[in-house]
Amino acid sequence: MKNQAIKHRVAIIYIVLILVVLYFPMGKVYSQDLPSPAANPELLPTGSYIIPMDNALQANTAGRFNLRSYGLIVHLLNNGIRVKWAIKAGKVKDGIDFSANTNLVQPAAGTGDILRDFKAGPFVISAPDTTGVGALFSGF
Repeated sequence: MKNQAIKHRVAIIYIVLILVVLYFPMGKVYSQDLPSPAANPELLPTGSYIIPMDNALQANTAGRFNLRSYGLIVHLLNNGIRVKWAIKAGKVKDGIDFSANTNLVQPAAGTGDILRDFKAGPFVISAPDTTGVGALFSGF
């Protein structure tokens, strides 16, 4: 009987200690963001392809995640096309990565240069690397 009382008290002490440890965190924990990388600006040559990732330039009015564009990028990479990911260093959430005068090529060709703002980390294929990309776009 005496052993059971001691075991009962020890169990209660353990429970209280566990509750105290869980109730009083050892310190405040803050989510820390990674530091911004150094800027590495590049000039895109005329004839480069830009694949926008934001919903506005992808005509994704439903606001869903743009999974098909990522599939296109994987398709291009699997076919040996060099693709760069353009993200402005230190930008705010939903900020502009870069702006460029562009002509629409896909899904239908457009006319005239239009200044467009690219957000959400667009992908870029430099002009020297665009050989055969049109056929890959069409086949995707």
